Amino acid sequence: MNPDSSSPDKKEIERESEAAFGERPFAQLRSAAKTKKLIFDAVESGDAGTIHRFLQRNEFPGALHKNFYPDEKELSGLKNLLLRFFYEAAEASIRGGFDPEEAETLFEELSGRLNQATTVEDLVSLEKLVISTYGDPFFRKTTQRHCSLPERVNRFISENYMQKLTITQISNALCLHPNYLMKKYKAESGKSIMQAVNDKRISEAMKLLLTTEISIDRISKKIGFETPQYFNTVFKKRMGKSPNQARREAKASGRRKTDAEPEAED
Repeated sequence: MNPDSSSPDKKEIERESEAAFGERPFAQLRSAAKTKKLIFDAVESGDAGTIHRFLQRNEFPGALHKNFYPDEKELSGLKNLLLRFFYEAAEASIRGGFDPEEAETLFEELSGRLNQATTVEDLVSLEKLVISTYGDPFFRKTTQRHCSLPERVNRFISENYMQKLTITQISNALCLHPNYLMKKYKAESGKSIMQAVNDKRISEAMKLLLTTEISIDRISKKIGFETPQYFNTVFKKRMGKSPNQARREAKASGRRKTDAEPEAED
């Protein structure tokens, strides 16, 4: 049976596409489709290694080929393509065990950021964030989790509290969307991430106040506060007293205990 002569063949499609988009668009679009499939397979399985390799690209990792970027003044078409890509990534993650409710919540947050994007660079960053977050194996129900999200955040804080910390820095380190991270952490821990950062810093400050003669200024720098004044403010709010007062009381308590010890031994 002869094929319908009215149906366009592959070469005709290639010619029409080439006239509209440039040289070899059919091959480029086929390559882009294969790349998308690889990405969605990696997202579904939580393949961190493959995802990392795609995220190293300085262009769209999966939504479309770089030759088809529109002018930045006409981003609406590209945003529509990316919204579809976001949805497909969410569906792939759900198939792999990502909690459906969390996937939908994350999709809504990312869609809002997509609407606010104004440059191609913004969109590239968002696409990479979508891939890294939905592809995170931590959120797979089938994965044996060794720690909760608050535990992961607290571990990062414990290792980095001496430095200036921001939500963006922490979310990037954990490959999570900042808004999603903040909401999830507070829901599970009962406090904000920055409260947890300051709690850790004050805890370490107390150790230094009680066991060393380091000045208040040096302590504030060692534990990550930008100024001694801010350290004093946060410390007093948490402890109900200033760092100097806490140190004086600790010394007085230590002397009373030392004086009492010989009597206890007799």
